[in-house]
Amino acid sequence: MPQVPIARAAVVAEIVRQLGNWNIETHQNGRITSSQGGFDFNVGGARTLRAPDVTFTPRQTTRSLNALQNWTFQGQPFTPIFVVEVDFIQSESEFQAFDDRFRNEFFAPGTSVELDFCGQEILPGFELDVEMIEESISQQDSGSSSSDDDTRFPCPKCTETFTNNHRFTKHFRMEHALKPRKQRVNK
Repeated sequence: MPQVPIARAAVVAEIVRQLGNWNIETHQNGRITSSQGGFDFNVGGARTLRAPDVTFTPRQTTRSLNALQNWTFQGQPFTPIFVVEVDFIQSESEFQAFDDRFRNEFFAPGTSVELDFCGQEILPGFELDVEMIEESISQQDSGSSSSDDDTRFPCPKCTETFTNNHRFTKHFRMEHALKPRKQRVNK
């Protein structure tokens, strides 16, 4: 796998994080991979192994896979339902080359690629927070990690209060999002 610039890796990591949080919060229990996870896209009847930057494969698909499909590139091909490729594009010609490569390497002939669609049927409730992506690659100090502001805000589910969004997010995830799920699983 070729190395990529740090900003591109940061964008991919942020998309994976947001998609992973959605996967947990909505109890989708699907499988999210980064470019470490490869797929046999079987484009045009030919074996086409690709490792997209970000993918989501639903629980129904992953649970039906056999050992060959899970641990090798053998067995019946399967593909994720959601694929993201990240690149730094500076011109229309670069975009066209990227778009052509994406269409030819990930989609069988005759498959349409939708750019303006509502993804709620594919990823119900998922909204990509583009501002978080921009923040992950920004060279400006956001000030969000500073504790200079002593303004406290309460957790809407309990009596805990916070001055830091990161601590609140971690608390909410561990105490309110994941804990009820773990309790249901252990019953």
